[in-house]
Amino acid sequence: MTTNHHDANADGRKSSQSFANHDSTSDLVLDKPWMLHPRVSLRPEPFGALAYHYDNRKLQFLRSPDLVDLVASLADFESPRDAFNSQGIDPARWPSFAKALRSLADSKFIQPASRAAT
Repeated sequence: MTTNHHDANADGRKSSQSFANHDSTSDLVLDKPWMLHPRVSLRPEPFGALAYHYDNRKLQFLRSPDLVDLVASLADFESPRDAFNSQGIDPARWPSFAKALRSLADSKFIQPASRAAT
């Protein structure tokens, strides 16, 4: 059996693009509420975590403890930007986190979260 896996990096490596120059998909990912898919399990590892999706049987490596904390707490925030700020993530790392979140969204590891009207 072949295991599908992808890397979701948020390791702080310098990006050649500034955050402001990311495409509109990046903004869509960062500006709306998300949550971990209920059929995804995170298993802590020394490098971060392994994420396994029980429905599509995909595996992703979350290569940063900060990314693991962020993904696990997405449902607590109105948007990933709010989570970045609340968790004190350095803005220089935001592009790599945005890339990781796009990968997680594309693979259905995170899903849009609905917000109840107050």
